[in-house]
Amino acid sequence: MKRLLVLPILCAVVLMSGCYMKAKLYPVSGPAPNVTQQPVLNASLSGILNSGSISIHMPDGKVCKGSWTRMAATSNSNNQMQPVWDSVYGSGYYLAYVVGRRLYAEGSVIGEQGNVYQVEFYKTDNVQELHLFGIAKDSSGTIYKIVFGV
Repeated sequence: MKRLLVLPILCAVVLMSGCYMKAKLYPVSGPAPNVTQQPVLNASLSGILNSGSISIHMPDGKVCKGSWTRMAATSNSNNQMQPVWDSVYGSGYYLAYVVGRRLYAEGSVIGEQGNVYQVEFYKTDNVQELHLFGIAKDSSGTIYKIVFGV
């Protein structure tokens, strides 16, 4: 029985100690009439669990930086990202899977050109697995699905 507890405890210690994780932002939809294919963006996050930093690497080599903070995932109608969750993962996804998660975070990343990325992600409640799901939306209206660990 003690053996079964080691893995979740080890994962929790590693995550709370300021972990670093890579991610990719895959464009799902957005207003880009003059761009035939939006580029996939690379990102890196640190401090997984409580708060931390996030960097998004642009195709031209510039890096947009910001931060994220752990929040309470509620069904608050003020969450302007709820439609983004539903457009990426399917109708009703936000209310069915995001609301009530203990490990939910929101963040903002600002680029040199003034472009802003709103970012949200959550971890599933399974303590033995590190599955993160996320979305982002930039100031031009492009919506991204965030895939972690790639």
